[in-house]
Amino acid sequence: MIPRVDSRWFKATKGIGLEPTDYAAWKQPLYRWDSLHSFVGQPQWEDGIHIVTLPNGNHLDVLLQSDPLSKTRKDSVAVFFSGALSNRTGKPGPYFSGVRVAQALGIPLVAFSDPSLNFDSHTPLGWYAGSQGDHAQDAISEVLKSATARSGRNLLLVGGSGGGFASLYYAHRVGSRASAFAWNPQTSIVEYELGAVRQYFDVAVPNNNFSYNHTQDKNAVMAAMGAAGIESVLPTLNAGRVLYLQNSTDWHVSKHLKPFLSTNSYVHRGNGFYSNDRGHSVVVSNFGSGHAVPPLQVIHYAIREMLTQTRSTRVIYNALIESGALLKEFYELPRDMQKDWQQAGHSVSLEIMRQKNDLTVTVNWGQIRPGTGGIKVSYSVFGADKRIQHSSLGSKSYDLKLDTPQDAVRVEATFVDGFDNRLGMVSISVEDFMKAAVVQSDASSSNEYRSQMTITAGTDESESARREQQATERPPLRIFVYGSCVSRDAFEESDTLKLVDYRARSSVGSAFGRRTGLFERITLANNPSAFQRRMVSSDLNKELAQTIRESSFDYLLVDFIDERLQLIRTGDRYDTYSPELTRAGLEVSAENLVEPGSTEYMEAFKRGWDKLLEIVPVEKIRLNRVFWASVDEDGKELEGMPKILEGNRLLQRLYSYALSFPGIQSIDYPDELIRSDSNHKWGRSPFHFSKAFYRKTIDALGAMSGESPGLDSSMGCDLSNTF
Repeated sequence: MIPRVDSRWFKATKGIGLEPTDYAAWKQPLYRWDSLHSFVGQPQWEDGIHIVTLPNGNHLDVLLQSDPLSKTRKDSVAVFFSGALSNRTGKPGPYFSGVRVAQALGIPLVAFSDPSLNFDSHTPLGWYAGSQGDHAQDAISEVLKSATARSGRNLLLVGGSGGGFASLYYAHRVGSRASAFAWNPQTSIVEYELGAVRQYFDVAVPNNNFSYNHTQDKNAVMAAMGAAGIESVLPTLNAGRVLYLQNSTDWHVSKHLKPFLSTNSYVHRGNGFYSNDRGHSVVVSNFGSGHAVPPLQVIHYAIREMLTQTRSTRVIYNALIESGALLKEFYELPRDMQKDWQQAGHSVSLEIMRQKNDLTVTVNWGQIRPGTGGIKVSYSVFGADKRIQHSSLGSKSYDLKLDTPQDAVRVEATFVDGFDNRLGMVSISVEDFMKAAVVQSDASSSNEYRSQMTITAGTDESESARREQQATERPPLRIFVYGSCVSRDAFEESDTLKLVDYRARSSVGSAFGRRTGLFERITLANNPSAFQRRMVSSDLNKELAQTIRESSFDYLLVDFIDERLQLIRTGDRYDTYSPELTRAGLEVSAENLVEPGSTEYMEAFKRGWDKLLEIVPVEKIRLNRVFWASVDEDGKELEGMPKILEGNRLLQRLYSYALSFPGIQSIDYPDELIRSDSNHKWGRSPFHFSKAFYRKTIDALGAMSGESPGLDSSMGCDLSNTF
């Protein structure tokens, strides 16, 4: 029989002091369990609040509403964790979050009250990390694992700030069956606000000997929590999907986000979007000032979409951008600017303007757009033997109001990016400026006397000379082509572009999936060309993702002409049904073929494209938006017009989907260039074009890069025409 409790107040003492808990306010059935084992071992969990006694006498409170573990549902189970409580006075626990969100979305939920808050009414936050002897982290993990086992469904763990830490941590503990949606989370407990950490630490590790007032105490405090069985820092996450939203003006960016990105191998894909090869995503945007929470509609939308177990976080981000719910001015979002500074920092300089005894120092940003990546500047004014003035970070100009300007010897400007990385320092000699200033005064003059002396960091050469030298030394653009001959053939029209690699005959829906085992069933040598054999092997063995990761290139040039090929379905995996694969001796039944443009085909394409964007930043992708030609160079209509029109309808859908991701640039062609070349070396075809077409490709690549393009072609195209 389920041990239901009817009392209004429940207080588990067992030798430790706990705060009284008012369950009546929640108007839920109560169930008390004398151990985690008895709760997890119960065959059915009813709706209501379950009070689970922990080993040290503390209790873990779990709320279930609307039969959240029902096996009849297909979506993920929503699980909510609370952030910090701003005011607990007169408000006894338990403290469950997510109830209103679940009501608004019409979904059931599981919610946990933080067991660390049971000890002290003044503790605002416990990160669901527990206390010495209660093994709360193990208990919550076991409850979650039992929840996914009982329901047969994945979990979606939701929380912000301290609840964000919990959602990420427990998604890791559960593994691939749990995803996390977090906003502005802490990623290390000891890096949070000193007062809140001290209050929690005194509860979590009682009778400690730490004053915990200084930075040097952090490692010792972490070690003490570790000795008490408390994990206080997020590890490299082993979870399903992760969507982590971070407000750009929050101090969490440098203290919590920055180390998390590094630990989990995130790559900036552009526009404030980061991802790694595990399909986890971080989005930096602006939701307001400081620790501002994302708008409610963003939270609701993200939860609703992530409850669909197969929904990509990249797709969710893209939809939020398109809806206007996220910031579209990306350049000022904080990011790591160290590489950019290495490339362009030499162009940054300082200028001085004098008006009577006041001097104004201003940054000349050169090739760097002010504010890019959250760059800030601070100024220090030095006298002969010491610093005499200092400004805080953020100033773009600095006024020196000195009674005796000659006291200033030099001004230094220190630059820091949005991740608090120190980028460099630029200085200017005030002494030299004062000597150079020409004062043309009369007794009553109120004129401004201006003189400028620009001292550029790191070089004495003129800007024009420097740029000329750069142009001479600039290496060629390195291009990786993934698509078809419509992209590859352009390199024969230029002796200055460098073709890094070329991959074809591999549909997006196949290339980034998992191996099916068909490679072991073919005779690869039946293909006479080494190139053809390499393309078949690359597709069947799913080599493209690793090849791209290991290649060094400036841009990935992509076209979708080869998307006209069918897919072969093997279970839930796919291969590209190319003529070269048929030549290798593979026979496929019709029921295992997936037609281009079908619903199944489009879903596979979208999954593949999303995975490609997790490998390559959007700013490095150039979409070669090529369509099938319907006429030749003389305007004569080509044969097979129905197939051409069908192919172009599919291409329009594919290009539209790809370009729905902000930051991807496309190469477009006028109608007069989309004409078949009857004298093309590969033969007459709707996708074999004239030299003017390929010159347009090369010119567009150069224009997009801001450079004069020039690569050297080294790879012939022996891709046969299969129209």
